[in-house]
Amino acid sequence: PAHGADINSWDTDSTVGLNASITSLDTALGGLTSLSVTGASGTYVLSLSQYTPPNIELSGTLTANINIQVPATVGGTWSIYNGAIGAFTVTFGVTGGNSLAIPAGYRALLISDGTNVAWAAGSAPNPATLGGTGNLIYAGTNGYIQGNSNFTLNGAGTLLTALAVTVTGATTLATLSVSGTISGAGVTALFASPPAIGSTAAASGKFTQAYTAPNALGNISSSLNPACSLSNVFTATLTGNPSFSPSGPASGQTINLLLTQDATGGRTVTWGASVKWINGSAGVLSTAASAVDLVVLTYIGTTWYGSVAKSFS
Repeated sequence: PAHGADINSWDTDSTVGLNASITSLDTALGGLTSLSVTGASGTYVLSLSQYTPPNIELSGTLTANINIQVPATVGGTWSIYNGAIGAFTVTFGVTGGNSLAIPAGYRALLISDGTNVAWAAGSAPNPATLGGTGNLIYAGTNGYIQGNSNFTLNGAGTLLTALAVTVTGATTLATLSVSGTISGAGVTALFASPPAIGSTAAASGKFTQAYTAPNALGNISSSLNPACSLSNVFTATLTGNPSFSPSGPASGQTINLLLTQDATGGRTVTWGASVKWINGSAGVLSTAASAVDLVVLTYIGTTWYGSVAKSFS
């Protein structure tokens, strides 16, 4: 009503009267817009009567992604509840500006400056508070992860811990960082039978500075028994005349024995019938005190094939 009009009376005009003005204020301060998104898709621009209330509740069944917008230059704060169902994304934004995704079953508080929208709390909502059960869902650009109590997230939306994560479909992970234990049938199968490096493209399998840390056997007097599952390189000082008795070799494995004579020298090794040598001559070690020899042995089937490089100095 005009200034000074309707003195000592209520103007009951439904469009411009005092009652109508108070009703508009009530709507702007605490009204509710209920909107069904069943069958909707693409961009849906809210009308004045729809975006005037600060509370917007969505319902219905999604059959496509939908972007709900307020017109450009319209500012305000809205509490938006996404009660719609369906495996599609709901976003809310400003025409010509950005949009933010709202997960199914979640209520978000957003603020608009007439150009863009932002989370009123200053950051994306923490989906870990949702509870219940459900799949791990990434809502897309400017979205977040939603799941159940199996997942713990920090305030920035980073997944900190998860009891179970399953990735299906044609999915590419740029980086997967895990601070705990990875387990499961797939992981067990992978490590039990790992893929061969370069099996489909030989040039793509490349090691840089590949090495095996040596295993020190110490002073050996009676049994030269490298545990082949621990290393491919073994060092030992001969303080007696031991017999060669390795354990756990794998067919195709090559081991290197760096053998040093003690201060006495003249120590020998009994290699046994399972070791074959070049021209049938058993490997004879250097006899000088502190002499260093390298014995290289390759295991095929049940037989070792050896050679000796002597007197390193």
